[in-house]
Amino acid sequence: MRKLLTALDVRILQALCEIGPRNLSKVARALGIPRATLRFRITRMHNNPKIALRCGATVYHTNLGMKKALVRAKARPGKEKLLVECLKANDYWLYTSRTYGEGEGASGLYAIPAEHADDFQRFTQALQDLDVAENVEVYWSTCFQAGKVTPTWFDEESSTWNFRWGELLSELEEASAELPFTLVDPPGFPNYGDETDVFMLKELEIDAFQHLQNIAQKLGISLQRARYHYIRHILERNLLEGFHVFIYSHEPRLSVSPTFIVRFMITNNSLNSQIRYLTNISYGAWEKYLGKTP
Repeated sequence: MRKLLTALDVRILQALCEIGPRNLSKVARALGIPRATLRFRITRMHNNPKIALRCGATVYHTNLGMKKALVRAKARPGKEKLLVECLKANDYWLYTSRTYGEGEGASGLYAIPAEHADDFQRFTQALQDLDVAENVEVYWSTCFQAGKVTPTWFDEESSTWNFRWGELLSELEEASAELPFTLVDPPGFPNYGDETDVFMLKELEIDAFQHLQNIAQKLGISLQRARYHYIRHILERNLLEGFHVFIYSHEPRLSVSPTFIVRFMITNNSLNSQIRYLTNISYGAWEKYLGKTP
């Protein structure tokens, strides 16, 4: 039986996380392989539905004047699907999904204009007032830090992902307390972007592999102008957190996507160390909640 991923595939995924997908020649040089080989491997992983490789930009919404919020809502019995649709009624949603088990209902991730945070709280309260949800929790947060795909979590002999949870505690003690800028509580929410920047970010969220020429054509602008916005605005103004790499680590039909909310009763430096370490785990994205959480 042919293995889905090889050790080289995992190294490619790691390099895409660390270097990004915008310069595949640089990725190929870092790996010491021909660019054609890199392209072939990426295409194969992209086209295999059991891997479904996707690479997208992660936007630093803080510098677009927006606050991120995670909403968890427990539905009234029989109103689970309606609850999901209600969450989408607010057009600032980034992601919504059904949730199962304890507190069955729906969850949503939002990027809200900072000056309308109170309006958003009233929107979530309306879900209860309209008797669609029994309970709604809103977690205001920093932006996200995507987990990294790394060979550390891949067993080359069996070509499967492993869970080294037993080693976590000892490694946590040695983790750095310095957080990536995406997880630092921001002093404010300035808006450094314009309409062109937002459109380009939207396109890069969908497919970070696509050429700027393709985005320029959709915008009806020259490649030179698109490149200027990408370098001078998106990169230099920190409108981009980085890039996330998505694959199915396990058989899609047998996998679930759990959300963990971890409350730390420890000092700030210790908290930062643990968050910093968790960002090296391959299996998800991380955010830090702001202020008091329910």
